[in-house]
Amino acid sequence: MKMQKLVEASPAIRKLAGKELPLKVSYDLSRLIRKMDEHLSFYDEAFRNMLQEYCEEREGGFYPKDADAHRILSEKHRELLELEADMGEFQPVALPEGLDIDITAADLIAMEPFIIITMQEEK
Repeated sequence: MKMQKLVEASPAIRKLAGKELPLKVSYDLSRLIRKMDEHLSFYDEAFRNMLQEYCEEREGGFYPKDADAHRILSEKHRELLELEADMGEFQPVALPEGLDIDITAADLIAMEPFIIITMQEEK
């Protein structure tokens, strides 16, 4: 799985983790987050190092030192996002249909490989 998918899914998964969920769902979600964090901590550190090398910090943000620095930063960041993150064997977290939580369509798309909605069979 590409690092980019983890980076994109992380905010939505953390938002979901802040909701009141059944115990099994919360447990499965916490295991998923721990597994993702192994890779995301590497991403955060690598990206922070890139910013420090190619940017100047001012006005509460990071700005590339020059056009070459901007180009190199973009290339290296794209390379970082393309890294393969070995998530091993993980089961998507099953969210039972009917949970009283609000999730945006954008969040569902971001979480797609990590979350499944289980539909209850009609009797």
